[in-house]
Amino acid sequence: MSTAQRICDRNKGFQQSIDPELLQIKREEHHIELRRNKRFELSKKRRFASSQTPTLSFSSDFSSFRPYLQNLISNKRIILESCIEILKNNNQPSIIKEALYITRKLLESISEDSDLDIYVELNYIPVFIHYLSQDYPKEIQFEASFALCSFATFDHNYVEMLVKNGAIRECQLAISRDYDEIAENCIWCIGNIAGDNEKYREIIISEGIFDFLMDALQNISVQNNKSPLVNVLVWVLSNISRSANKIPDLTMRKLLNIVRPCLDLEDNDIIASVFWILNYSTQGDSYCIERILEAKYAPIIINYCDSHDYSIALPALKTLGNISSGNNAQTELMLNLNALEKLLNHIRSSQAVIRKEVYWALSNFVGGSSAHVERVAQHLVIPLAMKGLTDEDHGVRVEAGWVFSNFGIRGSPECTISLIKNGFLNYLQQALDKETDPNTLKNLLVITKRILEAASIKPQEEKKENNICLKLFESSGCLAALHKQLDHGNSFVNEFALKLLKEFFDYEEPEEELDIENAKITKFEFS
Repeated sequence: MSTAQRICDRNKGFQQSIDPELLQIKREEHHIELRRNKRFELSKKRRFASSQTPTLSFSSDFSSFRPYLQNLISNKRIILESCIEILKNNNQPSIIKEALYITRKLLESISEDSDLDIYVELNYIPVFIHYLSQDYPKEIQFEASFALCSFATFDHNYVEMLVKNGAIRECQLAISRDYDEIAENCIWCIGNIAGDNEKYREIIISEGIFDFLMDALQNISVQNNKSPLVNVLVWVLSNISRSANKIPDLTMRKLLNIVRPCLDLEDNDIIASVFWILNYSTQGDSYCIERILEAKYAPIIINYCDSHDYSIALPALKTLGNISSGNNAQTELMLNLNALEKLLNHIRSSQAVIRKEVYWALSNFVGGSSAHVERVAQHLVIPLAMKGLTDEDHGVRVEAGWVFSNFGIRGSPECTISLIKNGFLNYLQQALDKETDPNTLKNLLVITKRILEAASIKPQEEKKENNICLKLFESSGCLAALHKQLDHGNSFVNEFALKLLKEFFDYEEPEEELDIENAKITKFEFS
C-alpha cells in the first residue's frame, strides 16, 4: 500500500475529530522551538564566557556609558538614541565599536516588545547590517553580527525586518570571507531566520544559500571536524531541511552524503541535528524515503533508536515512523531490521513525546498489508500497546487509537478476535468510560466500530445470544460505556454511539412519553 493511500485512510476516519497532519506540524513546531531556544542559550553561555570587555579608551562624552550601563538599563531609549547618532555620524572605529557593544548588550536584556520597538523606531537594523560590511574592522563586524544574531531570535515581525533589509545575503558574504566568530554569528542568524517560517526557508533555498552552507560544512569538516562551526552548520541545515519538499532531489542526496561523517564525531548535538535532517527528509512520499534507504541509513536509524539521549532518540524514532509509513517494501525492510524491538524498548518511556512516536510508528506498521499486521500481532509489543488507550497523555491516546483501528481494518477477523480475547476490550472500556474530550471520544467510537466490523459481530450473521464476541463486549463493560455516550453533550458522539448500538445490538430508541395532563386541548370545529 502506498504512503498516500495510508494517509488517505487515516484522514477518512479522522476528518471529524483531529487532523493528523496538523497534529504532526504542531509537534514539529514545538520541538523546533525548543531546540532553537536551547541553541540560543548555549550560544550565549559560550560567548559570554569567551567575550572580554574591550579596554580601549574613548572620548569623554561617550566613555562614561559603560560603567553606568547596568544602572541605566531602565533608560534604554536615552542610551539607544545617543548610540544611533554616533553610529550614523561618527567615523572613529573605537567609538563605533563601543556603541555597537552597548546596543547589543541592551538587546540581550530586552524582555518586552516595547523595548524592541525602540530599535525599530530608531532604524537600527540597517545600521547593524551596514557595519557587517568588510569595509570595517573585524571587531566592529563581530558586534554587528552578534546584534543581528540576537535580533533573529525574536518573533516573526522582527525577523521579517531582517529579511527585508537584506540580512540573509550580507550574512552569506560575511561567512564567505572567513570561518571565524563573525561567520558563526551569521550562521546562527540564518538558522534562526530559517526556523521562522516556510517562506524564508524557500528564499534561502532558491538563492543558493542552502548549497553554500553545505559546501561550507564540507570544507570545514575537511579542515577541522572539531570546529564549533560544524555543530552550528549542521543545526542550521536541519532547520532549512524542514522544507525538504522544496529542496531539489540531487541537493538532498548531496546533503545526506555530507552529514554522514558527522555521526562519527561523538557529539550528541551534532548527531541529533543529523537525525532531524533525516526526519524532515522522510516526510513525503515513498521516493523521499527511498533516497534515505539507498544511502544505507536504515541500520543507523535503528541503532540510534536505542540512544539514552532523548534529543537523539526522539528524531530517530520519528524517522523510523516516517519510513514505516512508506510502501510495503520499505515497511518490510524496517521489520526485518527488528524495528519492533526498538519500539518495545520505548513504549513505557517516561517521556510522553517518546511514547507518541512509538505509537505513530506502530500504527504505520499495522496500516499496510495484512501480512504485516499478522507479523506485528505475534509480537509482544501489541499487548503492551493496549495500555496506550488509557495513557495520561491525550496525544498518546490518539496515536494508540490509530494502532488498533488500523489493526482492525488490515488484520484478519481471527487476528482481531484474538486481540479481543487477550484483554483489549478492558482497555477500551476504561477509555470509553473515563474520556470526556469529544475529539478523543470520536476516535474511540471509530475504533469500536472497526473492531466490531472486523470481528463480524452482526446480528444478521449470528444470533446475538450465541455470539461470543458480543458477550465479551458486554461482560467487559464496553456496552455500558457505549450506552453512556448517548448522554454526552456532543451531538456527533451521541449519533455515532446510537448508530453502533442500533447496527450491532438491535437497540431501539425509547419513545417519548406524551404528557397528557399538561397538554393543551384545542377545540376542533368544522368550517
